[in-house]
Amino acid sequence: MANAGNQFEADGVRPETELDLVRAVAGFFGVALMAAAPAGLAGCADRSMEIGDAVGKPLAVVVEEVPETTTLLIQDVSPRVGREAAYWSGHHAGWTVIASCADGLRLDDSSIVEVAVIPSESFTNAVQRDVARDEFLTAVDCEDRPYR
Repeated sequence: MANAGNQFEADGVRPETELDLVRAVAGFFGVALMAAAPAGLAGCADRSMEIGDAVGKPLAVVVEEVPETTTLLIQDVSPRVGREAAYWSGHHAGWTVIASCADGLRLDDSSIVEVAVIPSESFTNAVQRDVARDEFLTAVDCEDRPYR
């Protein structure tokens, strides 16, 4: 095997043809893998968000991620942004989560989740900066719920 690079030529297969064959096989398996990926990764895609990722998201999005078997506590903290408390249970549209905690890292791993919400129109750049500086961490109780 003094010249391994020419082995295919010795077998009567030109290098371009071998490269074409490799591309064809890789292309076939790539398509097969891409077709299988959605089914194989479906369990991974179904994993819900981490509790910390709920902050800044619309309440309606977060509620969809919380399993029915999980207790969800929603605190209206509108007075912290100069508004009257007005959240009405079951009406999730128009609210944004500004603080959160749970007894599990992910929403679907938790038995209890607590979020603090404000009207979405009050989620201004100034409030977003305050959220980033953890100014609203005390908006949720989090006793026995260590994950934020």
